[in-house]
Amino acid sequence: AASLGVRTGDRIELFAYGASRTFTVRTVVPEIGLAGYAAVRELTFSPVPPRSVFVAPGTIASMASGTTAGGAAGTTAGAPGSSGAATPPNAEVLLSVQGGLFPPAADLAAAKTALDATAARVGNVEVAALKADVVKNADALGASIGQLYTGIGGFSVIAGVLLLVNLFVMLAEERKVELGMLRALGFKRNHIVRTFAIEGGSYSVVAALLGGIVGIGVGAAISRLANAILTSDGSQLAYQLAVEPASLVAGIGTGLAISLVTVWGTSLRISRLNVIRSIRDLPEPATAASRLRGAVFGGLAIAAGALLLLLGVSGKAPVPALLGPALAAFGCIPVLSVRLPRRPVVIGGAAVALLWAVFVFQLLPDVMGTVGIESFVVQGVILVGAAITILQQLDGMWSRLAAAVSRLGNGLTARLSLAYPLARRFRTGMLLAMYSLVIFTMTFLSVFSGLFAEQEPTIVREVSAGYDLIVDSSPSNPISAEALRAQPGVAAATTLRQGFPAWIAGKKTEPTPWPMTGVDDGLLVRGQPPKLSKRRADLTSDAAAYRAVMADPSLALVPDFFLQSGGGPPESVITPGDKITAVNPQTQERRELTVVGVVANDFVFNGVFVSRDLVDSFIGPAAFARRSYVSVTPGTDADELAARLNGAFIPNGADADSFRSKVGDLLAQNRSFFGLMNGYLGLGLVIGIAGLGVVMVRAVRERRRQIGMLRAMGFSAGTVRRSFLLEAAFVAFQGSVLGIALALVTSYQVLAKTDVFGSDMAFAVPWGSIGLIFAVPFVASLLATAAPAAQAARIKPAVALRIAD
Repeated sequence: AASLGVRTGDRIELFAYGASRTFTVRTVVPEIGLAGYAAVRELTFSPVPPRSVFVAPGTIASMASGTTAGGAAGTTAGAPGSSGAATPPNAEVLLSVQGGLFPPAADLAAAKTALDATAARVGNVEVAALKADVVKNADALGASIGQLYTGIGGFSVIAGVLLLVNLFVMLAEERKVELGMLRALGFKRNHIVRTFAIEGGSYSVVAALLGGIVGIGVGAAISRLANAILTSDGSQLAYQLAVEPASLVAGIGTGLAISLVTVWGTSLRISRLNVIRSIRDLPEPATAASRLRGAVFGGLAIAAGALLLLLGVSGKAPVPALLGPALAAFGCIPVLSVRLPRRPVVIGGAAVALLWAVFVFQLLPDVMGTVGIESFVVQGVILVGAAITILQQLDGMWSRLAAAVSRLGNGLTARLSLAYPLARRFRTGMLLAMYSLVIFTMTFLSVFSGLFAEQEPTIVREVSAGYDLIVDSSPSNPISAEALRAQPGVAAATTLRQGFPAWIAGKKTEPTPWPMTGVDDGLLVRGQPPKLSKRRADLTSDAAAYRAVMADPSLALVPDFFLQSGGGPPESVITPGDKITAVNPQTQERRELTVVGVVANDFVFNGVFVSRDLVDSFIGPAAFARRSYVSVTPGTDADELAARLNGAFIPNGADADSFRSKVGDLLAQNRSFFGLMNGYLGLGLVIGIAGLGVVMVRAVRERRRQIGMLRAMGFSAGTVRRSFLLEAAFVAFQGSVLGIALALVTSYQVLAKTDVFGSDMAFAVPWGSIGLIFAVPFVASLLATAAPAAQAARIKPAVALRIAD
């Protein structure tokens, strides 16, 4: 009703089987309950929520037979494109299993087993657990989206953890003398730990509760934006915000647990202080005991890394395989540092971890072929951690740069701005990691988003098979190829025959519905058929692979995301030579097929390509020729012709669209979705920017006496202010450049050197998006530091040098 713009009392005309009927709208019902019911096939494969029109019993059968419900001749629609190959009407019986709205799974399974046995005896009957399938698909989609956002949000969580560590380390540095005095007065180490833990715990409890409230608002915003991107206009079946108490408690509890563990771990580190050195505010030196302890932990890390690599390779588990060598490389650092100079050892160990994380997809293609979002989280952490470790060992480079600037004149500000970050390596490393992790992920997503935009002409060429339009029509009255060729502006047309069996392949052991499309000469005559990313070695071209499928009903071509239920890389990679099984849902007949090729981009959802003879013999009357490929004459605009065809074939339910528009709309939706994820990632960037501002505020307080000394020696307020701003710029610039560079290198390796995402994809750098990713956080960081810098500049020497505050 919303799409047609009709209300109660309006007249509508329905077309089916070459006939039409005019009806009066009695009422408009919501798309819930029985009113939301649609045929099993439509519910499974419709790209939008299905809509039903309810009419009197016998109406559909009478339109199919060309008579009225009372037996008189029906009104012929005069459809110019009737093909005579319409799918007959289906009779469906709705059954409810005892047990309420959601019956026990065991009872439902038993009922379906009994019905399957009855259907096998009757023949030509399909039994579908409709409600269970809807719930299962919804759970699968929800789990996929939840996993995606949890993985992306993991970078924000890590940034928050790093901020917590940084803040407590700063608090300890600021209170170092006080802590030493407390230890001297009899405080034990566990007293210090408990003191910090209680303080951090009080912050964490309040923050967890506030975070839960804010999280509901973020979820509401995401659901609204997702609806705008992914749902059809006027649909009531949209993504709804559901705040489950158990989920809310779990989220708050998880955040609280992460905060408490971080605070406790940081408190343990803080408590290891020497009383005399703390009172004198001297740095803690490395002792033989600490070096021995580090070597022991390093040895354990090496052993754990080797075990993880072994488990990852043997079990084809990407995360252990990715993490193992990197962990072992970092474990070698304290072990080798006992006998070798530390700086080259640290650089070497971090470099090995960095190179492993970059090239692991090429070194272990079989293991890394089915990665999930968690693998990219681990990869990002390894890359950023290794790169920052190397940068910290190259502090002399920045000192020499500051000296060079000083020789050029006016280099005092540069020396002041670099002195503190280089002296506080741990703190600076935490800040850099906060920035780099989030920037890394945002750049990685932007590369993919820009890639889709750049690939649009290529994808159109690869999916169109040399045609310009794709025309779908109603199974009850499909358009014939002859009718399409008779239209002005049409140069050629071919019709594909399709069916909808279930499939078993790879890890998908339960039959899963997926389209099947028959291949004939019409798909090959216009030049390049739909591009294949892989094919059997003896097939010299894509066309040869299609001809092999046409000639042999036991062969098949599958899309690169075959049977995938969620977003991201394919869950189960199918390669040439693999076996897949087609299941006829009505007869339960099974056919085993051999995969000889993988279709690179099935944007129009043709599904599995098989011979046309197999479609006719295996699916039978349930198959229909509702899809046509159309080529336009020279000088004809494809989109204008598509609009004319939609008008000319209204009785056939024509849905014509140019390949350019269809692919462009899908890519625009993907880009919007990537933008939504980048916006969600922006929360982590807010943490980084706010963290930098907080750290600078604490730094001003910690260094107020040093600032007072500088001012007393004649340093101007402007010099102090500029040094703080330049210090923030130093951290933000390094973090942004590091994250962008690592993301570009990694995305190039994944896209250009592997087939993790199903096909070879050309790498391209989205310079515009990367410019924004660099500029916006950099400027925001300077703005966040402006207030602390101004505060530092206003410090009066006489006040700052007083012993008491």
